[in-house]
Formats: sequence, C-alpha cells, structure tokens
Amino acid sequence: MKCIIHHWDTDGICSAAIIAGILEEKGEMWENISPEIGEFKLPRNRLTRYHASDIHVVDLNLPEEIEMLAPSFKRIFFIDHHPQKKINLSNVVHVNPNLNGNHSKDLPSATWVVSDYFNRWNHLSALGAIGDLGLKAFNYERNLELLAGLTQNQALRLVKLIDSNYIVMDRGGVEEAVTLVLKNSPQELLEIKKWNRNLERISEEVERIITKLKSDSPYCELHFESDMNVISIIARKIIWEMGHNVVLAVNHDFNGKSQIYLRINPNLKKLDIIRIITKLKDNGFNAGGKKDVLGVICNKNDVESVLAVVEPLLRVVK
Repeated sequence: MKCIIHHWDTDGICSAAIIAGILEEKGEMWENISPEIGEFKLPRNRLTRYHASDIHVVDLNLPEEIEMLAPSFKRIFFIDHHPQKKINLSNVVHVNPNLNGNHSKDLPSATWVVSDYFNRWNHLSALGAIGDLGLKAFNYERNLELLAGLTQNQALRLVKLIDSNYIVMDRGGVEEAVTLVLKNSPQELLEIKKWNRNLERISEEVERIITKLKSDSPYCELHFESDMNVISIIARKIIWEMGHNVVLAVNHDFNGKSQIYLRINPNLKKLDIIRIITKLKDNGFNAGGKKDVLGVICNKNDVESVLAVVEPLLRVVK
C-alpha cells in the first residue's frame, strides 16, 4: 500500500490524484492523507502503518519534518514548488524546480511539477495551477490546452468547488476529493451537490467578513472570527479582485485557535515574505507559505507575538 500526503487545496488534491492515477496503472494500491486543515505539519499519528514503505509528499513545504521522518520509510518522494533547502538523503527523492535554479514561473504549481516529473499532463495539471494562480494561470497556453473543454469560468468555479471542502473544515471531504477528481470528468465534478452547498455557505461567510476590512494604513488589515477556513479566499479576493497590494488578516477564533495570513501582490518586490516565514519559524511558530503568501496558525494568546514579528517587516510598504 502506497501513501500520498498532500495539501488540502485544489493544487494539493489534484497533484495527489495525478500520482494516484499513475500508481493505479502500475497495479499499486494507494491511500491519501491530508494534514489537519490549517496546520503546517505532517499527520505523524496516521503514518505509522506506512513505515518501511514508500510514501509521496506533495505540495507541503515541510522539508525539516521529512528529514526527521525519512529513516522510518523505505523511500519518500517529496514533490513541491515552494522555495526550500535540498534534502540530501539517499531514500528521499526531492523534486522541486527551485533546487535546480529554475524560475518558479516555469512550473507554477505542484501539479505542474508532478506532471513534468512523471510526464503526465491532463486537466488536473491545469486545475492545480488555476487554484494557485487564479486568472493568471490562463496566461499559460498549456493550461488552456489541457482544460478538456471547460471554459475559463467553469474551471474557476470547479477550483472553488474543490477548495470548498477545506474551507468548511471538512478534512474527510478533502481526502475524498482526491478519488472524486481522479474518477470523474470535470463536467461531473461541477454537479456534485455537496460541493455546491459548500459554496453557498462560504459565499455568505465571506460577505459577512469582508465588511470589516480596514485600508487606512499602507496595507489592508482584516480582523474577524470564523470557524471556517475562509482566510485565504478572502485575502485572494482583496488582492486579486479588489486591487490592494498587501493584506494582513487575522482570524482570532478559528476553532479554538487563531490564524494570521499575509498575502501580497506578486509584483511587490520589496517585501520579502520568505524572510518573514523564516523569522517566524526561528521563533518557534507554525508558519508556512511562499514568496507572496504567509500563513500561521497559533494559540490565541500568541497572536500578538506573531504580529510583533510580522508588522515591523511590513514597514517597507509605502
């Protein structure tokens, strides 16, 4: 039995589905696992049954954890597109274009890295990129070619439907989605009733929260409470649709914890998100992200400590 560990969003789900399809063609059995939604750490308690076997870890920027876990597994395929250090262990196959000096724009999503590595390109390759880049994904002609008859609007909606599972905090739905996207056509996926009901709930929650936005400082701030994982979709809306350059969002009561989320316009070169992520990790916080996005989940009483690291580094924003 092979195990695939993947991020909870469309890019992670579709990446896992591509790998699962390849394993099935080889006659391999597989199972997939997602970490706790919003937590940037591997679900170690669910991995013990796979010790001494092969596992695939995809779209999870957790090289330090993989190094620690590597001795317990026969082989780990670690496939990602986030900036990270190279893992130099004989049983770890580390696949990441950033390690070879390639520009991330060449392989803009985990699905593209997976597709390039296994030479397996299909509509899932495109959906992962759309999930990570939004409308900018359509600047890549290959995505348009791979969409299997979907219009751009249909593709954008399908990404929202797939993402809806993690946004409503349905971890089981996230893991089930890997099988669904593998076994069903895009047109069939658009009609899944549960996913469409999720979108209705999410839309209502986003509209409630977005009214709290404050933009009277060099960057937008948003403070709210919600038990849904809407923080990233709201930040994308503020940057991509409302045209702001920087948003710092804080969900002060996320199922008993707190979330801090920073997203910037990718064209804003002077703000070094990787530096902020590194500093937070050095201070012991559970932080993750890439060059234009940062996410932290922490105890409620740690919010001010996280902001004390983040906010001084935002002073470069004018």
